[in-house]
Amino acid sequence: MDRARLELFYVGETNQKVFIKIKDLRTGELDALEIYYTFEDLRKIIEKKCKCIAYIKAQSKKGDMKEFFKFNNAALLSGLTFEKFIDCVKNGLTVYDIRLGVYRSGRNKGKPHDHGSGFRVLKNNLNKVFHVENI
Repeated sequence: MDRARLELFYVGETNQKVFIKIKDLRTGELDALEIYYTFEDLRKIIEKKCKCIAYIKAQSKKGDMKEFFKFNNAALLSGLTFEKFIDCVKNGLTVYDIRLGVYRSGRNKGKPHDHGSGFRVLKNNLNKVFHVENI
């Protein structure tokens, strides 16, 4: 992503959509593209994929062309509903990530990768959004 751009999102209650807007930070202008998620699609995703989420804290270390992880602790996150998600978007408890990049090393060096875009709850807001059970 060009560092002079910012993604903004807002809830359109009347047309049942969460809109993503791109703002050019140099000019302050919003891109004219209409990018959105429908409430229906978001509800399906939340009900199917977000009932229980494992949140794991780990340290990573690279060596011998491999990445190693030391898992420090884990928590089970539950209780997210569609209504709670919409409130989180409205109240700024989430950010929107566009997770595109380019491999920096290895056999795929220079090739693009896409880990999918999506909403992310900021770490310091987890207990405002989910029931957190440390494991």
